[in-house]
Amino acid sequence: MSKRKPIAVVINWFGPYSYRGAIHAARDDGYTDGLYLAIGRQKFDKKDRVQYVGVSNNLYKRIKPIHPTLKLIDQKLILWLGEVASTGIPGKQIAGKSPALEMAEWAHVYFIDPILNDKKRMNPPSSPVTVINRWWHSDYETPWKRKPHADWPDMIDYWGKEFGARLVHLRRTRGSIKTCFPEDF
Repeated sequence: MSKRKPIAVVINWFGPYSYRGAIHAARDDGYTDGLYLAIGRQKFDKKDRVQYVGVSNNLYKRIKPIHPTLKLIDQKLILWLGEVASTGIPGKQIAGKSPALEMAEWAHVYFIDPILNDKKRMNPPSSPVTVINRWWHSDYETPWKRKPHADWPDMIDYWGKEFGARLVHLRRTRGSIKTCFPEDF
């Protein structure tokens, strides 16, 4: 088993935002560090898909129109801004980024496999992590009744390379659990 202790991270996602709306929300609503997730289409896509997941210490500066990867999503781009709702992890923060944010991003990238993420797609997270996603309207008070995209799990429960993971998708009528076994890594 991994020598690092398992962590649990609850992420509150707010949106959807247009590119401009996300920039204004990040600036005006006091976002500092957080995650951002882009859904949309590139030229070759026939339907919307999760294209990119990122993390930043300053969301406002990071999601500017000059973002090299987000510029590749040229159709129906919507952004979700995520912040950690659970308590932090004690200890020194590497490169100024919260370990909870880093692990949450890594879990999303590895298990959702967004096409535009080139890092963190090849190897599973370095330590066990459970990520619970919750989605809220941009008024910050009203929860969404449905999640924004079918490929975006309600929960990622990664136990480590030796034990595998579960991706939980909850739905009104029936949910699904996809189990990833160690040999899948």
